[in-house]
Amino acid sequence: MKRPFFFRNTLPIGGRATALAAMPTLLMSFLLVYSGTANAQSVTNGDFEESLRGGGVGYISQGSTIADWISTNNAVAGIQRTDAGSNPFANNGAFPSGSAVAFIQATTADPSTTLSSTITGLTVGAEYEVQYRVNARLTPGLPTPTALLSIGGSPLVGANINPVGGANPYRTISRSFVATASSVPISVTAGLATGTDATVLIDDFQVVQRDSPWSVSAWNDDATSGI
Repeated sequence: MKRPFFFRNTLPIGGRATALAAMPTLLMSFLLVYSGTANAQSVTNGDFEESLRGGGVGYISQGSTIADWISTNNAVAGIQRTDAGSNPFANNGAFPSGSAVAFIQATTADPSTTLSSTITGLTVGAEYEVQYRVNARLTPGLPTPTALLSIGGSPLVGANINPVGGANPYRTISRSFVATASSVPISVTAGLATGTDATVLIDDFQVVQRDSPWSVSAWNDDATSGI
């Protein structure tokens, strides 16, 4: 069991009032009590910084690697980096986090390629919110890809993705889920809403617990310290 964090007043009883009056910012502080064990939940390599851009246009089949992520078709998924080569797929929008984004291309030959990783550090039964940043390749004719986010193999949220254009920020997609295990798979599947060839760009996956284990209470004196 983790112990609560608290400030101890070591002044003699007779000197407490003077010390408190002289330090109102300290005395009006709050006692922050930890009521559980915090897990560092995260999507493994959720910002794609642990990646290497290979040759060609950046497909995995051309030598690109994305640590801790798996693609169902390495010929249409890969990485784009601002610090390595050109980026024909990530041709609009500002990279949300660092120097890398992943891409998944959807074509009529393969309209449902998936890129997947793992969320770790979850507490079974707790509610979380997962969010990620998304964009689409800017292509003549403006074909529209779709992005389907799944957790634990179950579809969570899908959307048509349009290019943000210029240096605009990527869009944010978020949705809540309840953890059924301490680690669960997470995936994004690219599809086609219109056209025959469109590409989804993804980055900056984050997971936050919605029912936080922290609580705050006022500390007025020893009787209300909760210790």
